[in-house]
Amino acid sequence: MSIPSRLLVLTCLASLFALTATAFADRTIPVILIVPAYGDRQTVIDAWNGGLGKEFDLVADAPLKDNFEDWAGIKVGQFAWTTPSFAAAQATAERAPASVKWIIYDFEHWKDTPQAEQDDVAGTSRRLRAFADARRWKTAFIPMNRDGLKLAASLAPYYDAYLVQCQKYQTDAKRAATVDMLRQVEVAVHGANPKCLAGCQLGTLDEYGDGSADSGVKAALATYAATKNFLQIYCVWWPPDGKQMARFLKAIDSSEAAEPKPPGR
Repeated sequence: MSIPSRLLVLTCLASLFALTATAFADRTIPVILIVPAYGDRQTVIDAWNGGLGKEFDLVADAPLKDNFEDWAGIKVGQFAWTTPSFAAAQATAERAPASVKWIIYDFEHWKDTPQAEQDDVAGTSRRLRAFADARRWKTAFIPMNRDGLKLAASLAPYYDAYLVQCQKYQTDAKRAATVDMLRQVEVAVHGANPKCLAGCQLGTLDEYGDGSADSGVKAALATYAATKNFLQIYCVWWPPDGKQMARFLKAIDSSEAAEPKPPGR
């Protein structure tokens, strides 16, 4: 075989290897899967158990239904208890399964987060940290978009993961501003707690895009691609159509992902 022919064969083999490596790239950034409480939930569960879920991922129950039945059928990941109220979590902690490894504080300005907690979120977070430490749980905080940057530096010391809700701000028109805000959040979080994972919550529902079919999935993927090199964790908010979430998970599973920092504590 002549030298040019050998070079051609080597080039083809290298290209084939690169394509294969990309096709089977394994996601390394953790994802919080909020298991659908209704709709086409079995599609999500089957896809998750079929290889999309990773052992380092978190699997969370729906935030307003603490019966822990949402996890039924899930075989992969670390179970996370989601609560909008620390007071309610304290009152029902004895019912939490032994499989719980995380508690997620879904802090929002609504009736389900007590006003006292809204007025003193730092104090509540400090008490929640002690509550979790006593049970050897890790902690996550998922604030509304408007609170994401404002609370990052003051609350990051109490949490192992800090994710800003961005599903309504992932559209083409809002993405640049959202990415800029998330860069600032990452700096603030790691300035206060280098071990805390900084991330965001994305959504696959069409209304989180331009309203057309699969536009939510496309917008979520575009935001993921724009942030995966500096964020370390993502939360996926579910639609009734489980196929949309499965498409999103498959897409990020096969894409090149930045190496995450390990969860702290």
